[in-house]
Amino acid sequence: MSLDWNIKRVDNYLDRCFVAVTADDHRAISDGLVLGQQYLAPVTNALIWGALAIGVPEITHRNWQEYWGRFYIYDRLTGTSMMPRQVNGDWMRDEAGKISLSPITAQDVRDHIGLTTNVSSMTGPAFLARLMQHVKDNHSKVGE
Repeated sequence: MSLDWNIKRVDNYLDRCFVAVTADDHRAISDGLVLGQQYLAPVTNALIWGALAIGVPEITHRNWQEYWGRFYIYDRLTGTSMMPRQVNGDWMRDEAGKISLSPITAQDVRDHIGLTTNVSSMTGPAFLARLMQHVKDNHSKVGE
């Protein structure tokens, strides 16, 4: 089954959910994109795939905090949401001038209210069971 998604109901989605390729955007360029070409923002992409991991198919005004809570827990366990970000068309940079990475925030989730996917809903207990299985599968060999 494919992961289908829609961002057209996200406020200001063309600016919020897409970024332009810049000269130092080496990954996008190596993927065949050209300078100035728009592509899905890394934060938006992470939230789409995050829906699959956490079992919340859409971000709404009513559930964004549930989405954020599950995403936060899952991210702290897996460390998967470190994303490059553009602000006003420029990549955020560290002191050395390299493109910096930062985690997904609650504000990122709120900014994506309206995002929908075809992910199946997961109850809270089922989500916790998934987390525990992840721990068993990936962390049980620590210290062996």
